[in-house]
Amino acid sequence: MPQEQFIAQKGIIVLNGKILLVKEAVSEEGTNPGLWDLPGGRLAFGEKPVDGLRREIREEVGLEVNVGPAIYLAEWRPKIENLQRQIIGVYLICRPITEHVKLSPDHAEYQWLTPVQAQALPLVTTLKEAIDAYLAYSQ
Repeated sequence: MPQEQFIAQKGIIVLNGKILLVKEAVSEEGTNPGLWDLPGGRLAFGEKPVDGLRREIREEVGLEVNVGPAIYLAEWRPKIENLQRQIIGVYLICRPITEHVKLSPDHAEYQWLTPVQAQALPLVTTLKEAIDAYLAYSQ
């Protein structure tokens, strides 16, 4: 079976004690339709990690951010069709420079929520643990 490994970065974008979550739209390319996630995505080969995360956030929600520390590392192994993937997820705290959210077509909606409110939503794999890590870090 073909295999693929990549790094995905997610931005825990914090503003006034709330974090930005996005809901994946139903589409042919989406793997988690209807679930909530953080903005971010794959790091391109040769791309500097901070530049890659800023690019993904800009593409997905139209924000410019300052990237802070990485606070959580996760792994998941989805099998999509005949392809086994290993995804390494790195979660970093970000602070918005701009505040006007403009969603990409990949997302149906967004919300600024407290971490506790966010954990009540249907979340993608490992996001609850990443939010727990943010709560521990921010105390």
